[in-house]
Amino acid sequence: MFKGLLLRTCRLALYSVLLSGSVWASEGKQVFTGTLGQAPIVVELFEDMVGDVQGRYFYRKYHKDLRLEGKREGDALVLEESRWDSDGAHPSLRLEPSARGWHGEWKSPDGKALKIELSPAQIPPLPAEPIPYLALMHDMAPYDYLRLLELKLKPGKKQNFMGYSLQWWSEPESGATLFEVVAGYPQPARKAINLQLSSSLWQAVVAYHGCLLAGGYEGSFEQTAKPMLLTPSVISVSVSHEFMCGGASPNQDQFPINLDASTGRPLTLEDVMWIAEGEPIHYEEFMPGRDHYPAEITDAYYDYRNTLFGRWLVGYFQELYPRQMKDTGDQGGCDYDNEQRWTFANWYFTAKGLYFNPNFVQAASACRWPSWSYLPYSIVKKTPGGVPLQLPD
Repeated sequence: MFKGLLLRTCRLALYSVLLSGSVWASEGKQVFTGTLGQAPIVVELFEDMVGDVQGRYFYRKYHKDLRLEGKREGDALVLEESRWDSDGAHPSLRLEPSARGWHGEWKSPDGKALKIELSPAQIPPLPAEPIPYLALMHDMAPYDYLRLLELKLKPGKKQNFMGYSLQWWSEPESGATLFEVVAGYPQPARKAINLQLSSSLWQAVVAYHGCLLAGGYEGSFEQTAKPMLLTPSVISVSVSHEFMCGGASPNQDQFPINLDASTGRPLTLEDVMWIAEGEPIHYEEFMPGRDHYPAEITDAYYDYRNTLFGRWLVGYFQELYPRQMKDTGDQGGCDYDNEQRWTFANWYFTAKGLYFNPNFVQAASACRWPSWSYLPYSIVKKTPGGVPLQLPD
């Protein structure tokens, strides 16, 4: 079955930097802090079962990753900086075990040598009410967490959108940007909402560094965000990423934010509308901090999407937009009538209705983001989902 393969592949590639492990050797990656010469650094290393070693490190002054590759020679680790932008000799590192962790030498191709001292990283505890994504990084990816702690957000413009006051923030190194709501919702709800918005912003920062590491000198990542609908009941933000994390050409994807404005909790499409018999399923494929749902929930969700929802949505769009569904025009065969294009489409709230963005591979990117694919709220309200919502007319 289709099972959202396109969406899952893009997202897993983009967020493969969600790292696990805290113990050296076969149990996973380990994170160290220390110095290279006089410069503070953070290092992550991983050794596989045959002694091959991979890793990365960043200078705490610059925060950009440098890739490490090498192998174990006896008790020592012999590594090389793998630099995409150079075919010549690269800096090398040799690390020996020490009472504190590792010590050794970094050597440039021209022979310059600097001492390295590393000890296991001490990860600061989380605050009492952490941003959800930072809590995830603290537990699963301490290397990224240590970097995020050192990055500061810069205030941007203030905006009034649909009667709500917004303050924009950006992270200067990555260029990632998003807003927080500063007025218009009760304080408890506003706090929960802003924790979710902050999570999305920091998630983009981690993705930026992951793409630059994976894509080398051609790596790039650009995030854009736009508020689409703010009401007493829902908050919706269009978030898109254009990225080059390796491969022949840049790619694009959407990571929309849809929240219950009364609680700040993320909304799934089944929370909003449900076209089957029985109780709506709440399933978040990329739910932070949760490995998986029970198999019966997962199977029921995919069965619902694959056998019912895509066909149902195509049927309505054929009635509402018969010309657009058939007219390929300059887009050269978008086959919008194919229900698999819509089975796991990204979606968000707008003033016009629910907007759906069909799934297409990068080679058919001209077919993405059609200007017309809105499902009116008059239809959505006939099939309410698992969360009571007051939707626009």
